[in-house]
Amino acid sequence: MMFLFAAWASAADCDPAAALATLPSRGSKEDYLCVSKAETGKDLLVTEMLKDPAADHARLTRALVLWLLERTDRPMDPAVVARLSPADRRLLADGIRARRGRASPAPEHAAVFANLTWYEPIPGYNDARLRPIDRENLLVVDPPVHPAAPEPSDEGSDEGVGEIAPVILPKTAKTAEAPKMCGCAGVEGGGAGLGLLGGLALLTRRRRRG
Repeated sequence: MMFLFAAWASAADCDPAAALATLPSRGSKEDYLCVSKAETGKDLLVTEMLKDPAADHARLTRALVLWLLERTDRPMDPAVVARLSPADRRLLADGIRARRGRASPAPEHAAVFANLTWYEPIPGYNDARLRPIDRENLLVVDPPVHPAAPEPSDEGSDEGVGEIAPVILPKTAKTAEAPKMCGCAGVEGGGAGLGLLGGLALLTRRRRRG
């Protein structure tokens, strides 16, 4: 929602509390300007928002943007800025630069700034005209977005250390056979064991015949 102002009006003699009371219902330019010019304007606006956090505070937050734009030479409170909608934040960030001479590239923003006494676009503007406090406030209003951290890769990790992969030996022309068990307590040397058994059997037959 964008609220435009036909002309700049003096808010020196206005009652900010009374202006705030009518702001949500009619939102006249005099009400906006009155609240934005009052030092107590920010506190009045935030207090009103806290009364009903679920309500639509579009006019109140827009008045808060104007209050902040009248005080860009001060550090902006992140807790206050957090109450603004994305559209309000864009207007505020644009306004910080507009106060240093940038012609707003957004027509709807330019229509607002054109009715404010400090808006005087400077040909050839660049951000070198921003003051340190402006840069700090821009970081509060529009903080940089950091890319998401990449997912951890398994490559080069220590996962699986200690696990031994099976070793597959290449096949050879002839594979040595394991020694066969002969029933003689696993005596190695199959030929010698069979000869000994044959000799014992022959000796036993001879004794039986005798």
